[in-house]
Amino acid sequence: MKLLLAGISVHLGLILIFSLIYWFFGNQFTKDVSGKRLIPGEFIDYLFISLTIQASIGYQGIAPFTNIGKMILIIQQFTVIMTNILVFYLIHLHVFEIYGKKTPEDNTNNNDNNNENTINTVM
Repeated sequence: MKLLLAGISVHLGLILIFSLIYWFFGNQFTKDVSGKRLIPGEFIDYLFISLTIQASIGYQGIAPFTNIGKMILIIQQFTVIMTNILVFYLIHLHVFEIYGKKTPEDNTNNNDNNNENTINTVM
């Protein structure tokens, strides 16, 4: 459960961080595909774009206008990819930790098999 909450917290944190970055660089984006400039943008617009990118849906309604805007979007998209890879890796480790452990019986059986192999090799 802690792993799940950590993953959710990371994604929510990234959404808020990039919302603030988009809000700060608001003049780098257009309001729609027709090219109308977003002057001045409301925070909800930037929260919306950050959430849709973080959810890997893509951006709608607001598009990057300049190279700086494009780079900010690229950074968030790359961050989403890396975060997802990290979360999947941590889940894999957690599942392996739970289901990959051997019981004391398994260790006893392995020792018995090793002893039999040693006896057979000596003979």
